Amino acid sequence: MKSYRGIWFLIGLALTLSSCASLGFDPGYLNPWQSAPTRVDTFPKGEQTNILIGGLMGGLKDVNVVERVYPTPYAKVWATVKQVAEHFDKVGGRPLVAIDEKNGRIQNGRISENSLIGIGSTAWTDEFLMEVTAVSPTQTRVAIARKVVEKEIVTRAGSRKTVEGRWKSQWSNSQIENWLHTQIEQNVMVRTQQ
Repeated sequence: MKSYRGIWFLIGLALTLSSCASLGFDPGYLNPWQSAPTRVDTFPKGEQTNILIGGLMGGLKDVNVVERVYPTPYAKVWATVKQVAEHFDKVGGRPLVAIDEKNGRIQNGRISENSLIGIGSTAWTDEFLMEVTAVSPTQTRVAIARKVVEKEIVTRAGSRKTVEGRWKSQWSNSQIENWLHTQIEQNVMVRTQQ
């Protein structure tokens, strides 16, 4: 089962992106150089989930994807994303797990069965996959996918809450993904000016 986890994550990412396209939603429609309401300048601490939506959507869509298109060639964006992933390792506490130079993918954090053993009742963990794709010689798309899981809390008779040994998918509120895009945007601007 462990060897298939990464494959399922990528399948979920592909399904999410195709769902956005089929609904007519183009997440890269904003000019990344403009200040948008999705800009997050300081690292958001904590779980950063939307529990209400997570409870309703858990299991249906457990990977949140935020993507943007940058008006910059692939090589500059890829170098920037690698730098941001290393920074995220230090600031965000999500270790840099894998870099796939050939396919333009970087993973920070990993949800694994071994890492979940013995974690307390309010525990949660997440993993990120950043995928960089050339759209044209002057445009590059960056898709940031986040999967979050947390311990399932079940209410029993008498309002006593107990913690089950199961883990449940939660819905990301996109704050960390937007923070990562803000870091990429700032660093791409610096590289473009050089």
